[in-house]
Amino acid sequence: MKYNYTRKPNGEAIITTKEFLRMLTTEDHGWGYNHLTTWSSLCKMLEPVAVPGDENKHRMLHLGAAVNMNDENDKRCGKRVFFTSFSFGPTENISMWTNYGIPNEEAVRLKFPNSAMARWVEQFNNGKIGVYGVGEDWSLHKLTSKAEAKLVQVAYWSKKEVGPRHEDPNEGLFFYDNERFRLTDCKDVNAFMAKQPYMFKEYGWNYEKEVRLVLVFDKDVADQYKRVAVSFDGPYKDMVNKNFPKHVMQGPWYKEKSPTELAAGHSLSEATPSRYKGLVKMRSVCDSCKQEDKEKCKCPFRGQR
Repeated sequence: MKYNYTRKPNGEAIITTKEFLRMLTTEDHGWGYNHLTTWSSLCKMLEPVAVPGDENKHRMLHLGAAVNMNDENDKRCGKRVFFTSFSFGPTENISMWTNYGIPNEEAVRLKFPNSAMARWVEQFNNGKIGVYGVGEDWSLHKLTSKAEAKLVQVAYWSKKEVGPRHEDPNEGLFFYDNERFRLTDCKDVNAFMAKQPYMFKEYGWNYEKEVRLVLVFDKDVADQYKRVAVSFDGPYKDMVNKNFPKHVMQGPWYKEKSPTELAAGHSLSEATPSRYKGLVKMRSVCDSCKQEDKEKCKCPFRGQR
């Protein structure tokens, strides 16, 4: 898809706010969307469960309330917004592995095809996907409030810190997909980002190359539920049935004796090895422990950083 912007000699892309928002809400990535989790979590994701008001069982995906995320800025989204995060790009990211790949040996990277994700969003917005509140006991409760699904790219705001005009709150650049964007018609950057805060983060998170699957409800839901669940059968089916090793990758700390539990009939040993296998050492509290035989250790803090 083509987007309208011009480029300055220094490489900055000059773009209008309208066109920038169009880019962030319509761009897709042929490499698919990555999601870091653990093998045990994937096994649970791929186990169909009974849902209220439906005779068929479904494989579920959970989304968290924005107000409970670890980025304080996400609280600006309010209590109607829930999302889960993916990243784009074909290469592995060590920072992502170390931040989200715990516990070490169980870490996996899932890849969902772009076509499957786009099809799911369309089905959701046509009312064909169930959405449920997740109780504290993990029970599912059918929601009556309506929601719109959006697959949005996250842009990263970098406020100018030094040099001419650094005191101007609007002086800075947005970063997205290794490009720098300057908005031509934005008189108040903070107000612009506040309208759809789930689309923007500070530059320090730029390495994540984040894409968010967002649900925006028509009323506050986070007062009652910290998480919601949606049936996600289509994307899971594509991931599992169309070349499992291509869509599931082992973490850098995978060992042959890692979990033997099967996920939809597949084992962790089938997944594609990380190119960084054996090259990344994860520091933990175990490093200073006097227990010589780590395999026999039953300490509740085992493996924690």
